[in-house]
Amino acid sequence: MHTRQYDLILWGASGFTGRLVAEYLTSASLSDPLNWAVAGRNREKLQRMLNELGHPQIPIIIADGFNKDSLLAMTAQTRVLCTTVGPYTQYGSLLVEACVASKTHYCDLSGEAGWMRQMIDRYHQAAADAKIKIVHSCGFDSIPSDMGVYFLQKEIHKQYGVYATHIKTLVKAAKGGLSGGTFASMIAQINQAKADRSFARLIANPYTLNPDPTFKGPDRPDLQGLYFDPVAKSWIAPFVMAGINTRIVRRSHALQGFPYGEAFTVRKP
Repeated sequence: MHTRQYDLILWGASGFTGRLVAEYLTSASLSDPLNWAVAGRNREKLQRMLNELGHPQIPIIIADGFNKDSLLAMTAQTRVLCTTVGPYTQYGSLLVEACVASKTHYCDLSGEAGWMRQMIDRYHQAAADAKIKIVHSCGFDSIPSDMGVYFLQKEIHKQYGVYATHIKTLVKAAKGGLSGGTFASMIAQINQAKADRSFARLIANPYTLNPDPTFKGPDRPDLQGLYFDPVAKSWIAPFVMAGINTRIVRRSHALQGFPYGEAFTVRKP
């Protein structure tokens, strides 16, 4: 993998979220130079986006998201493939397969728990055997929750010698809105849940992303209505991303071997 042409290929760079990632990569002060490229279906759109960012020289790769050979040719060129193209149920499965086949690390912004469960079942062991990483939900979807719990528990243990048995996180304010891809992903999950009761039960399971989805813990479904929180001293409403954020935290905890105990609970209204 160290001999590959690129360190990173950004798939879907001309979309709303892809452009934000490309903008960051062109402006970030990185300690080591990053050899990267953008990729997508339309060369003109990608070149126009790079021109607008003031970096027209960045390489462009054209691939067909529904053609496995095309995706294999792309993923074989890079150490890491980052995709911002959703709904992942529609556009992600073949790409994950290509990354595993070409032994390329993969990351996305998915908030689609049902699809992620499918990818875990199909490719977790193959990825582990190939010594590559498949990382879902590594954006605003879940990083603040996942890493926030990790660092909070690390500090609690450092000060008190024990871990917290329950953590609750609240979102006070946030800027921005839903991208078209995020909205499409939400609609896709809702429609699939309406059509398939087993899928509805799958995404309702608080532990659906655990390595063992049959794990029985004390956590319950996420908040469904308003309630008054005595700690925050405020009325609390459900958070749109709670359903994926809490499951990512539980998966990370399980993958670490349950260091906080199997009775650990996490809540994000």
